[in-house]
Amino acid sequence: MLPFSLIVCYAMPWNGGFERAHACRDCVSIMIARLRSIWGHGDVRHLADGGRFKLLKTGTELIASFGFTWYLANRAGEHVFDEFVYLTSLLSMLSICAYMGISDSMTRSVARGFDSSFTRGVSFASRVALSGTAILLGIAAYYAYTGNTDRAMGVLICALFFPVFRPLEGFSPFLNGRQEFGREARYFSSLTLGRIAAGLLATFLFPGIAWVVMLAYMGTHLILAGFFCMQCRKRVVDTREDPELIGYGAFTTLVSGIVMLENNFDKVIVGTLGQPEQIGMLYLALMPYSKLRSVVIPLLSVFSARFATGRTQVTGRKLIYLLCAGVAFAVGAAAFMTLLLHFFFVGYRDAIPLAQLLSLVLVATPMNLIFNNYYRAIAYRKAILVPTLSSRLLTLALVIPAWHIAGLWGLVSLKFLEQGIVLVLHLYYWRRPCPNDLHP
Repeated sequence: MLPFSLIVCYAMPWNGGFERAHACRDCVSIMIARLRSIWGHGDVRHLADGGRFKLLKTGTELIASFGFTWYLANRAGEHVFDEFVYLTSLLSMLSICAYMGISDSMTRSVARGFDSSFTRGVSFASRVALSGTAILLGIAAYYAYTGNTDRAMGVLICALFFPVFRPLEGFSPFLNGRQEFGREARYFSSLTLGRIAAGLLATFLFPGIAWVVMLAYMGTHLILAGFFCMQCRKRVVDTREDPELIGYGAFTTLVSGIVMLENNFDKVIVGTLGQPEQIGMLYLALMPYSKLRSVVIPLLSVFSARFATGRTQVTGRKLIYLLCAGVAFAVGAAAFMTLLLHFFFVGYRDAIPLAQLLSLVLVATPMNLIFNNYYRAIAYRKAILVPTLSSRLLTLALVIPAWHIAGLWGLVSLKFLEQGIVLVLHLYYWRRPCPNDLHP
């Protein structure tokens, strides 16, 4: 059926209607041809083919984690939500001790044919993670000494599971490097649902005790992630060792560790120095920023293998698309978080203006994430290191002053400084020629 404007044009031939109608139809034909051309592009097709599994994985994680967060915040008992956020933030902040950057190195290595990097990387990361266990045991002893026995028990459980918690997630970069996105989505979704189901069961059986929830959560993680790693071990067919695996993993661990430290240091500071409910408010205010990253990072990781082999590049046109996506994300996140906090987290409504403000930083986030994925895949170390160190270390240095001067508002405002510095430096290195030895 013709649009109304075309019908009017045809009904007015004495006013040049036929010419305008043909011009409109030509424009529509050009637009359709252009959309077909974009859809037929190799990168777009690859994103569509692999992205649906990534969206399944992240969609499952988002929905399940939202339900779990809502229950902990509203039904699980006094301070269980705040304690759980504190413990998981502490785990994430110490991820550098678990050699977390081995994941990026493993994906790159497996994509280049070194399957044995999976077993070697998981084993090495588990041994290094013992240093994190020692730190957590010291923190647990401190809380036990000060009389905070519940938090001491929670930190003790984190210490016991720390050597295997993150390393056993190595099945994900292994399958990502092999571009087996469907299997990765099934494994990771099962892991997410299993952990959350165990945590919910613990809240029913032992209401109001946060460390029991943590024990059920991490114990289930150990069982499921260990099983998936054993399944992946059977799929290792190439026994060659990648000489760059550990070295590049150390570099990406430094970079990723600084990112995780900065992302969680503010919540640990608030949980230590602030009121109990303030850490929950900060966590909910950061949801637009953290949850978008949890969706976009896995989605963009479908390009990791193609970036590593040189089949895909970052172009100006792609950056424009990502900028438009960032604007849409920012507007949608502000509206969505307002409704979410108003209706589902009644006790945390004061976090609404914080979440609305933080939503604006999402404009730059998709571009920063694609640059980060690209530079890691091609091992462009300077373009990875300089933006991360410049932005994150500055932000880390300002966390405590910002908290004392402006409270939660100061902590939220630091995300704008961080993302702005990262974007400027990413664009700077993108405009400069890549060193010859980094071309795949």
